[in-house]
Amino acid sequence: MKEASIKIETSYPLELAKDFLEEKKLRAGTEIKIAKGTHLRYESCLLREAVGFPDILEFTLIVATYVALPIALDIAANWIYDKIRERRAKKIMVGSSEVEASVDEIRKLLKRELKEKAPRKRYFVSLSFPEFSQHEILLAARTLSHKPIVFDGNNLPYPDNMSYFGEYSSGNVEAIVYIRDEKINQLYEEEGYLYAKAEVDERRLPRLFFTKLILSSKPTLSGFKMKQIEGKEDMPSWF
Repeated sequence: MKEASIKIETSYPLELAKDFLEEKKLRAGTEIKIAKGTHLRYESCLLREAVGFPDILEFTLIVATYVALPIALDIAANWIYDKIRERRAKKIMVGSSEVEASVDEIRKLLKRELKEKAPRKRYFVSLSFPEFSQHEILLAARTLSHKPIVFDGNNLPYPDNMSYFGEYSSGNVEAIVYIRDEKINQLYEEEGYLYAKAEVDERRLPRLFFTKLILSSKPTLSGFKMKQIEGKEDMPSWF
């Protein structure tokens, strides 16, 4: 299986997402078939409240190994371009590279990005910070979005591994975590647990602000167990 991450900045996030999903329910993990063996999976919509900042849609293009890549690239690039041109996407990212809104440029970056990868697995964790007020936690929760991960002291490749989205819920910070690292995913399969905590930027105290997610294979006093998201039913209600 080959995968490519696609991020689109737009002022019309919900309309564009519905265009991509062809009116299917707008929920993380929803897939739309572009062609045989070629699918697009909806990941999330990041709504940015600041004036002047466009919102971000994220999708994953998935191409089966039996599909001829040149054909899949042509179909996918044309399909994506047809969806975005009427909504005037402000920026398109394929992997970590920005691409112009043209069929040729989209195809070129998809070709570079589509390669054999281990599957990226999703996890959920709920973190508590009893030393801070609920209002402070509420304001800080989303700073745990799109943050790098450190595992047992080692920095993991970003964005293949990251704390994808943080949200406030019932006094805690809940996060969706993406991990592609095969050793870590295998460790979870064998042991049934991973522990997580968020690093706080001490320079910004007393304001609470997160800089990274720290994972460990061993329990710590400030660590919380993560659980794997195996299906839509495991997703938190806010995602």
